[in-house]
Amino acid sequence: MLLGLIAIIVILAIEAQENEPFQLPTLNGNAFFADPFASQESIGSTWGLSSSSKDGESKFDGRWSVESNSANPDDLGLVVKDKAKHHAISAKVNKKVDFSELHDAQKQFVVQYEVKYQDSMECGGSYLKLVAESETEFTSESFNDKSLYSIMFGPDKCGLDSKIHFIVNYKNSVNGKVEEKHAKTSSNFKEMFSDGNSHLISLVLDYDGSFEIFVDQNSVNSGSLLTDMTPAINPPAEIDDPSDVKPSDWDDKEKIPDPMATKPEDWDEEAPKFIEDTEATMPEDWLEGEEEYVPDPEADKPEE
Repeated sequence: MLLGLIAIIVILAIEAQENEPFQLPTLNGNAFFADPFASQESIGSTWGLSSSSKDGESKFDGRWSVESNSANPDDLGLVVKDKAKHHAISAKVNKKVDFSELHDAQKQFVVQYEVKYQDSMECGGSYLKLVAESETEFTSESFNDKSLYSIMFGPDKCGLDSKIHFIVNYKNSVNGKVEEKHAKTSSNFKEMFSDGNSHLISLVLDYDGSFEIFVDQNSVNSGSLLTDMTPAINPPAEIDDPSDVKPSDWDDKEKIPDPMATKPEDWDEEAPKFIEDTEATMPEDWLEGEEEYVPDPEADKPEE
């Protein structure tokens, strides 16, 4: 199970179509958090700046601003202002996210935001971190790269390598340790960082543990939280014992012929291994298209 969330960064900026009057989007009342950046006063009210340091050296001192990102002055977005600096900003969600409730209710959890690289990106990222619940109270001022998170999601580029990150921090229920689980790398997204257009980045987590990532509503990656993360959340069914050794008299042959066995007198060497029963008939209610195995709707996973 993912850790509970107490803070989130979600950027929602909608760009007006050409020759159409700009209108703020209608926000879903069920959203844990959403921000259309209706005002330039968002920073300091909704959003708090970090003054923490990174690796004990350079601070997160990159400046932020809320500005128009299109020809329409009312169409605002969150903008980073400084090159080659670390930027961090955060906002609180409306309520705590409990992923066990998501499973019980058979719902989806969606994180999405719109990003636009106004200048071609060479090395950097614009991803979200959904901060996890911890014993230490979260503050925007102390938010940094070491802050414990449940989900990290978004585009990142350095040199020729461009990707959509999806990482979860998973707490082992047995030993209590928290470990990063990385989804397989999505396709190359070089154009996203250089075409100057806005792109909608979406992450959908389903109640059954599956996930899917979309760019501009096109699926670019999908899988299962249990089996398609590295390292896997579910351990393999069998684990090799590195200290196990074969006995000195071990015989590697899987089958050993019986020297006492003899063929029956009526043995037909040319006969097929299996003989079709010509009198067999299919039952009237036989379903030819049915799968070989059918899930048991009453089956429950053990607590452990």
